Amino acid sequence: MGLVPEVTLASFHGDTNGLLTMPMLDKVWSSLQKTTRLVFGLDANTHAKRQEGKAYVKDFQEMFAGLGLKAHWEEPRYTTFNARTYLQPQLNKAAKSSELEEKGDRNPKECLR
Repeated sequence: MGLVPEVTLASFHGDTNGLLTMPMLDKVWSSLQKTTRLVFGLDANTHAKRQEGKAYVKDFQEMFAGLGLKAHWEEPRYTTFNARTYLQPQLNKAAKSSELEEKGDRNPKECLR
């Protein structure tokens, strides 16, 4: 008979579009069985707007809340806000200072505890 840990530590860095985050969390959670606590460092890569081919943060919240898990914050907060400059080789992805909101990556990507 094996020992049941009091705390399980896990971490995951999601794919760019966050599509692997929910299946991975489901797998981790279902494999824990009788573990009393889960502490999960997670870069979920969820997105603030529903878009085809990207994980939507509200769907992710619903999923982990259904498992009885909580996020660090009650509401999603932007944890990413960056934009590419012209000092990189993909100039089509560069943003002028007036385009930061439009072209920048601004999403609630790290949110579960």
